[in-house]
Amino acid sequence: MPNTGNAKQTLDDYQKQRVVIGVLHPDRDLCGCIARLADKFPATSKLSVLMPSDATAKLFEGALAKPGANWARNRLRILTLDEDDEDDEDDIDPDNPSGNNDIDESGGLTRDLICGFETWLDDSSSQQLKQSLENGELLLFAQINNAVQESQAYTVLSKYNVGRIQLHDMPRFAGP
Repeated sequence: MPNTGNAKQTLDDYQKQRVVIGVLHPDRDLCGCIARLADKFPATSKLSVLMPSDATAKLFEGALAKPGANWARNRLRILTLDEDDEDDEDDIDPDNPSGNNDIDESGGLTRDLICGFETWLDDSSSQQLKQSLENGELLLFAQINNAVQESQAYTVLSKYNVGRIQLHDMPRFAGP
């Protein structure tokens, strides 16, 4: 049966929320990679980096504090596996004051979805990403909405990625 829906929407926008995950080494030009992704994606898109430790995050945050990195303050979320949930003020999302950390109002990636990737990814992908974190590598999560963003994410990540670039459907949740 032919699709009678809006063909432009079908071609341009994904019907599901999708995420591209790249594996980056902390010694590579991480700021350059993220700046290029931020430049390609709409201003409302957020990028998230999951780091294996607070120490790695502090080194990276120092690089972002340098002049010329102002773009990162509103576009990038840095998360670590060893954050203490009870003491982390960042767990309260001003865009999601209800405290539901599984989804935000736009259905986007949240801290719980990123840090709990093994609960919604297949076993093979999850094991690869866990191994990368154990090796001290970083995971970059970029939510994408269409094939153009997917292509742009792959193009940028292919220059910096040290592992396999992964594309996944995000889990769907019922509304709050």
